[in-house]
Amino acid sequence: MKDFFNLPDGGMLAWATNFKTQIALIGSSVGLTDAQIAELQNSCDNITNALNAKIAAKNTYSQKVNEASTVLATEGQTFHSIANIVKASPGYTAGKGSSLGIINLSNAAFDPTTYKPDLAVTTGNGFVNVKYTKKGVIGINIYTRLQGTAAWTHLILSTHSPYHDHHPLIDPAKPETREYMVIGVQNDAEIGIPSDIVSITFAG
Repeated sequence: MKDFFNLPDGGMLAWATNFKTQIALIGSSVGLTDAQIAELQNSCDNITNALNAKIAAKNTYSQKVNEASTVLATEGQTFHSIANIVKASPGYTAGKGSSLGIINLSNAAFDPTTYKPDLAVTTGNGFVNVKYTKKGVIGINIYTRLQGTAAWTHLILSTHSPYHDHHPLIDPAKPETREYMVIGVQNDAEIGIPSDIVSITFAG
């Protein structure tokens, strides 16, 4: 049996809020003093404040991860274009390429056990924009779940980035925080390491 005090963050917030309200109504009828009731209500406030701070920090972290991934994906296109121009120059040498750090490492043997795709998500007009880098694999399996849940839902085997996730809100009147994760696919099998999990609040 699950401990009533061992719930996910959202569940604990709801539990503490309810307990604070109900203990004021029925505390004295179950043998508690006014001082005990006040102490328990203060404990509920401590729980609520701590969990709200934790959730805010997690949301900020997820936002910064998404922002960094988006910047790297965008700026990477710029630097790859410039690297191609530099390498086509008559004055280019492998030594200069090494000095700039633009030597193509893709010539190294592909290791399917250490392969890991990059991922960034943003909101569009009625969809979530899922942007990834394939890094040489055939395709990418895209997964999603609601934040706070355990099971992943497979959306699609995608071969072209970005993918637009148009699946609707569970409750059309309530924004939801979704998490996304992608895995590389080669020869009809998932390989390597899943991407970092990124989250975003989608309002429809």
